[in-house]
Amino acid sequence: MPASGGLNDYVDDYFDKAQKEVIALVVKQPGLKVNEIADILGMNLRMAQVVVGQLMSHNFIRAEGKTRGVKYFPA
Repeated sequence: MPASGGLNDYVDDYFDKAQKEVIALVVKQPGLKVNEIADILGMNLRMAQVVVGQLMSHNFIRAEGKTRGVKYFPA
């Protein structure tokens, strides 16, 4: 963890990096499910769900399907 920035900066940097990785992956491989995104990027499923939710709320990605069949695409 960076000494000068503190925990909040560390968390912000982590989320920024995770969001960029998810966007790049969804652009490269549209139609992935959240568990596939998590597996490919090597992140915890819950973290992937949070990141995907944030990206959807800011209209960077969109979802098609329902419940367990939801697939993600670039917005």
